[in-house]
Amino acid sequence: MADFSTPRRGWRWPVLCGLVVAVACGDPPLAPASTDSASGALADFAAGGLDGGEVGAQADAAKPETADSGATAPDATVDADGLAADAPTTPDAAIADTDATAVGADAGLADFALVASDPPAGTAGLPASFSIKLTFSVDIKAASATKNTIAVTTNGGVPLPCKFSTAGNLLTITPTVAAPFASRVDVVLGTLLQSYQGVPIQETALRWYTADWPDQTGYGQLAERFAPSVRQAIGGQHDYLRAPDFDGDWNLANNPKNAADKPALAQVAWSATETRSHLYLTYLFYWPARSAVPPGVGFDNDSAGAMVVVDRKTQLPVALQTFFKAKSDEQAWLWTTTEAGWPTKSKFIRAVVPRDQLFEVADAAACSDPKAATCKRRYPAYLTAGNHQSCVWTDNGEMADQQCVLNATVKAALKVVQYQPGALATAALLPEAYATYALAPMLTTWWPRRDEAGPLAPFVDTQFTYVPPQSRPAGPAYGLGSKLVSATSDDFARPPWAWRWKPGTLSASYYDLPRGVAFLDPAWQLWHRLGGETAGVVKWSDASKTGFSTDYCFNAFLGIDVRQSEACLAGL
Repeated sequence: MADFSTPRRGWRWPVLCGLVVAVACGDPPLAPASTDSASGALADFAAGGLDGGEVGAQADAAKPETADSGATAPDATVDADGLAADAPTTPDAAIADTDATAVGADAGLADFALVASDPPAGTAGLPASFSIKLTFSVDIKAASATKNTIAVTTNGGVPLPCKFSTAGNLLTITPTVAAPFASRVDVVLGTLLQSYQGVPIQETALRWYTADWPDQTGYGQLAERFAPSVRQAIGGQHDYLRAPDFDGDWNLANNPKNAADKPALAQVAWSATETRSHLYLTYLFYWPARSAVPPGVGFDNDSAGAMVVVDRKTQLPVALQTFFKAKSDEQAWLWTTTEAGWPTKSKFIRAVVPRDQLFEVADAAACSDPKAATCKRRYPAYLTAGNHQSCVWTDNGEMADQQCVLNATVKAALKVVQYQPGALATAALLPEAYATYALAPMLTTWWPRRDEAGPLAPFVDTQFTYVPPQSRPAGPAYGLGSKLVSATSDDFARPPWAWRWKPGTLSASYYDLPRGVAFLDPAWQLWHRLGGETAGVVKWSDASKTGFSTDYCFNAFLGIDVRQSEACLAGL
């Protein structure tokens, strides 16, 4: 799918599962929900089983005389809170002396522990409808498997309603509503979960991740078409681009140390957000560490990025915005194309240049049809050594502020690795001058971990809660990670959902929109940055299907997917 007209399924709002304590519900729906044959109708919260999970029908069983015996103990009693009381004692004569797990006159209680999970804990790509099967060392007391003993949640600790069923030593957990896309599923087994002998389990926490939003192939193809060609200046081992989990885990704290022992394979994460008029493609660069190069200090785990704005109808790029950070100064430089027809004198536009100058075409013949998948237009990214500023190779930068400084003298002295997007990343080390980077969907890499904080997680804390501009769609109603972990400095890098629009330079900064709008609501940010109607930007017209739209057809980060609506399908 190389165009925007790919058939799409209806939107489904993420509804999340049962906690031991009451928790605020997650993001409210921002667009009409619909259903499809794969997931069924979305139940509302009142009907979604929030007041109790289903308990397996079978009674608690005593250990049989032999492996094949069907002998069972009397039913366990259940107290007023729905928790099983101690199981009645089975006569010693009913238990085989050779059974190592039985309760005998001289035998102790058998340990009760989790021994396996299907799918394995840590698995990504769970479908919207799934079941998790947990196998224990001995049989489970069925009445103890309830929402009071098993917490199932997604990001933000939002409950996911589930039913629980047991069969011997097997526990099956099945959500009663579709799980949210590109999210985490946490299962915590509390100590009130018991074996058939009444032995409690030690509290056990497990984690999985759900699959990406549907119909992302077309976006992925467009992300590849407009992905940047990258010139990375190299001043040390931490200037080589990496994947955040290049060492096989998402423990970012050990990345600086592990970088020396792993191949320098580059990854660039991408995301796509679509309005009626434009597509916003964000690219995220990541490094295990930053060097102490002015302006700024060194710290672990660095990031920077860029956003390419594509006209939805012509499928041609019309603007570029880059993001980088130096201490508390957050930069967002904007270039627009002459062909976009937007204002040219806004103080928040760095330059207005011809499209072919800003987005280089490697093969002009391949672009005789601008919508062809072979027509690749790549902006020439320049990433500085040490402080990893996100720049453009054809821009001289700001000498006064030491930002993106690039002239003939600087270029002549640079040691640069040149990256192009490829199916697989290839190792980059000087004096080799060329390598490829792999593109990875942000919705299956960074975003599912958006609120994972702590010394072994990607983020320092989850104190950032997105507050949208007035009248704009809300995002997640829980705290997000906004600072990448660092053990070497109190400075830090930010994930894209915490970028702030701060155009200008260190000597001319200006705040207008809340933190996060640049990535979570990019159309609204660009509309204001261009000056909107007061600067002559033409507002979207449903009649002519032209103009600048701030209404989303797809924005996974705000929970919007109305790509099949008449308004979004029209004019393609």
